[in-house]
Amino acid sequence: MNYDDKPWVKSYNNWVKPELEFENKSYIEILDETFEKYKDNPALHFYGLTLSFDELDQQSKRFSNFLIQVGCKPGDIVGICLPTVPQFPIAILGALRIGCVPSGVSPLLTAKEIEYQVNDSGAKVLVMYDMLFGAYIPKIQGNVPSLENIVVSGATDMIPGAAQEIELLEIPGKNVTTFNDMLSKHDPVKPEVKVDPEATAMMYYTGGTTGFPKGAELSHRNVVANTTIVNAWNNVESGKETFCACAPLFHVAGASAYLGALRTGASWILVPNPRDTDHICDQMEKHKPTLMSNVPSLYQMLLNNPRFKKLDHSKLKYLFSASALLAEETFKELESVVGEGKVLEAWGMTEVVALLTMSPAGKVKIGSIGVPLPNVRLKIIDTDDETKEVPVGEPGEFIVQSPSVMKGYFKKPDETKYALRDFDGEPWMHTGDVGRMDEDGYLYLMDRSKDMINVSGFKVFSKEVEDKVYSHPGVEFVAFVGVSDPDRAGNEMVKMVVQCTEEYKKKNEDQIKEDLLAFCRENMAKYKVPKIIELVDEMPLSGIGKVDKKPLRD
Repeated sequence: MNYDDKPWVKSYNNWVKPELEFENKSYIEILDETFEKYKDNPALHFYGLTLSFDELDQQSKRFSNFLIQVGCKPGDIVGICLPTVPQFPIAILGALRIGCVPSGVSPLLTAKEIEYQVNDSGAKVLVMYDMLFGAYIPKIQGNVPSLENIVVSGATDMIPGAAQEIELLEIPGKNVTTFNDMLSKHDPVKPEVKVDPEATAMMYYTGGTTGFPKGAELSHRNVVANTTIVNAWNNVESGKETFCACAPLFHVAGASAYLGALRTGASWILVPNPRDTDHICDQMEKHKPTLMSNVPSLYQMLLNNPRFKKLDHSKLKYLFSASALLAEETFKELESVVGEGKVLEAWGMTEVVALLTMSPAGKVKIGSIGVPLPNVRLKIIDTDDETKEVPVGEPGEFIVQSPSVMKGYFKKPDETKYALRDFDGEPWMHTGDVGRMDEDGYLYLMDRSKDMINVSGFKVFSKEVEDKVYSHPGVEFVAFVGVSDPDRAGNEMVKMVVQCTEEYKKKNEDQIKEDLLAFCRENMAKYKVPKIIELVDEMPLSGIGKVDKKPLRD
């Protein structure tokens, strides 16, 4: 058995075809059909606001005509620096409609980081959260020459009677307006713009496999392929689904899930603060979602809220978990609450419009990220000699081919060439993720290649040891990182950073460390046992709730 045999296909559900065909249309062409078919259906739910597909369509056309009026052309970048509020999908769709390229800009970034992304992308327009506008733009206004237009928006702008007055600063050389004023001054007339399926649809930033953040150019063809594949995999029923996704729209996981749901006429529950579990419970109780996606840490937060456990989950068909693996205890507890067979693990990356693998419904293997999706080719290669495949069952780096693989990194040909380099005479996306495959084609993620720790020549896969420590009842969050060994040049020591549960924190700190060290010695090989244990009150998390190892290494 080898990877070309696609051993994973035998694990597919009977409604899934191993190879799918895709419409030769831009994403926005497909969406126009959806808007017409489901125009009276609810498209967005946001606190007390519900927008129909027709209303969303009209508002997005107003934004399109604003972009045309300020001189934007197909291919121009439109940065969107907002939390998950209705203005975000309006801006995404308005940009897509005329061939412009929406690019999520995290509101969690610093002023300098926003400056970098605006300059790297050459964004002409930035839709910006009002709180950041006053705090950040004065600091960077002279350093962003491409930026010509700033649209300022408040979180409650779209809620009738709740919009707050926004104080605009005069920025030399920049046209500044509010989101609501912009909408009111432009008609909802459909622009006559033909968008090529090969054109870039959106650009989301990633650290990629190396270096500084890079803009991954994702074509309309990429987006159409990925959304087709994921919807077919999950047997999504057009016009009948309600989706609650907590990943922010400024992250590719949130954006791709949204675009996939949108094209099927699904209703979308907007979640501006995924840590506000009471609000999520309110929305779930009111709108009865059929599909949900989240990251493990936020599922754990939901499980910690007694209200979530008391909700009626009978209409929930699937709960998707990605960006990290659910700890076994969390997985089992979540299933006990929502129902057996509903929790599906997934894996992917920005460079492929988010997803490459997912668990088959009803055939989940705990600890696995599922199997490669239709139309995906996957191989596992030696981390020391990338010209060689490793046998099925052995660990190595995942490389993939898929119709959703990016065009490349924006204006970074060397980085693109490195990520999409040849294997056996063909270009493959080198993911930087290390894992193995079992005989049924299920994949097990062991680490990012950059997160492997080299202890005297032995490889410590941080993901593997973290999963073990998560089974300790006193551990809320854990991260293993490598730090330089002062006694051995070029060698690393294992450092474990732990955020304990509130109950466990009541113990003496030395006692906690001694207990955790004994647990590690009992459950892992000697070279994997941490030399340093650091306890923190709060683990740094990324914008989507994943443990952020960068500050831990620093």
